[in-house]
Amino acid sequence: MMPGSRGDLGFIPNNARSSVPNRLFFGSPGHPSKKGAQGVSQLSKMNNADNEPKSELHSDELIQKRTEYLETQERRLAATLNENRSETNRLNKKIEESDYKLLKNIEDTKNLIDENSLKLFNEMQTVYGKVHDTLKGFDCEDGRADHSMNEYKKNKTLLKTIANKDTWVMLVYPMVEVEDVDTKTTNYFMKCKTVDKYTGQLHLSWVLVFQKQDEQETKFISEFSLLAK
Repeated sequence: MMPGSRGDLGFIPNNARSSVPNRLFFGSPGHPSKKGAQGVSQLSKMNNADNEPKSELHSDELIQKRTEYLETQERRLAATLNENRSETNRLNKKIEESDYKLLKNIEDTKNLIDENSLKLFNEMQTVYGKVHDTLKGFDCEDGRADHSMNEYKKNKTLLKTIANKDTWVMLVYPMVEVEDVDTKTTNYFMKCKTVDKYTGQLHLSWVLVFQKQDEQETKFISEFSLLAK
């Protein structure tokens, strides 16, 4: 068949062109002017081979720096931990001391309350006594019985007459023992309440109810009673 007889003007049909292999599909470079991919690959391998010792050295330096950093952090953390432990121990010790002081104060307060309660209970216990002869004693200044007794123990002031013979008086417990070294006697005192029969004014005194000297005993109250007579 002649070229012009099929109307293609003698050109090769498109389907014939598509059967020509494309060099780009076989790993050739995009630009034909660059000679061969094999040469480029070999050059890259050489460059990588030259850089390997530097990479290893750089890696060792990084590991050393990281190790030094971690060691520094560990030392700081250890120092902080020791400081916190010391502070914790100090606070625990302070708490223990505070607890001890608190418990000591509570115990002292409890003992004081018990002592005052017992004292109040004893002062509520009264008895009536009949004077055997003359009942002597000393006044309580402003009603301060304990203060007056302490002053008497120091100074041993002279006793004065509080009640006469056969008089009934109200006596208040407890009975207090007082040693007199000069006379080698032991005296027993009780608080005595008296009242002014005209004004109702109360008066408080310490009175000598019993005395012991060697084997000799002297009673200044001949009779005791829970009832007024």
